[in-house]
Amino acid sequence: MLHNSFLITNKNLKVKLNKSQQATLSDLFKRFKTGSYIYPGMLIREMNIEMRVAYEILGLLKESGFLQELYEIYCPHESKSTGLIYDNLLDLVTDDQVKYCPECGQEVDIKKNNILIYKLLKQVNIEYE
Repeated sequence: MLHNSFLITNKNLKVKLNKSQQATLSDLFKRFKTGSYIYPGMLIREMNIEMRVAYEILGLLKESGFLQELYEIYCPHESKSTGLIYDNLLDLVTDDQVKYCPECGQEVDIKKNNILIYKLLKQVNIEYE
């Protein structure tokens, strides 16, 4: 196995992915470039999996050093990102709680209006056992 390969087995992933889901996951990660943001919702939509499965897959890749957790602030009024991204939860909770949306100008409570996303730290080739 190459240094940028990640092997998914029945031992490290509790849910069994079907062949189509496996192919989709592998293809998705082949298209991502280092530094890309990865949203759990994209895996859910593209692979037709439950949210917990998406987070389980992303968590395995994070533990193996391929991904970094980030927190993106979104505007609840515009339903889109404000462009603010925090590297860790501690930075988020110690910053000013209220920011303003650059689109609509309304207040955004960053402690309530954040989503967990991931950043690809290095290319990964996903393989299956």
